[in-house]
Amino acid sequence: MKRSDGAKAWSTVLSELAQVKVCVVWERPTWRVSWLDGPTREALMGRAAALGRYRVGAPLPFEDLRFARSHTGVAVALAWLARGSPESPATARAAIAEVEASCAGTGYPQTRFDAGVLAAAELLLWVGHGDIAELGGAASPGCATGRGGGHAGGRSGTDRPGGHLPLAGRRPA
Repeated sequence: MKRSDGAKAWSTVLSELAQVKVCVVWERPTWRVSWLDGPTREALMGRAAALGRYRVGAPLPFEDLRFARSHTGVAVALAWLARGSPESPATARAAIAEVEASCAGTGYPQTRFDAGVLAAAELLLWVGHGDIAELGGAASPGCATGRGGGHAGGRSGTDRPGGHLPLAGRRPA
């Protein structure tokens, strides 16, 4: 059995365990384990370490794997919404590290919020053009993104009667 066979085994087992697609690929000088959202880096590493004791993925040992979790734009937008609106675009830029830490520490972010919050995150992602700094700026009260975006008067969509967003429950085509 080759190390590439071990990578396939790790990918299959970790994907099933995490319930998200996990890729194990050779990136000089090491094997890289990557996935979007799903479990935190620490959680997946802990599970892989436990499985490694049972020689899962042999001849590719756990010690040769490097773990790198990425975040979707929706997960970043959810982190901004959970953090709350920054006071200004400058404050938003300063809060980027806090938002990144929130993303890294939150497992399965899309399952932690209801459909209304997910719709708000998708709208924020669209208004912020997918850029982490612009997402924070777009979430700040009275902000205009310079591209016709932002929201007027510092009101969020949840200030509407009944707390509903106009696009809540809709999914992009």
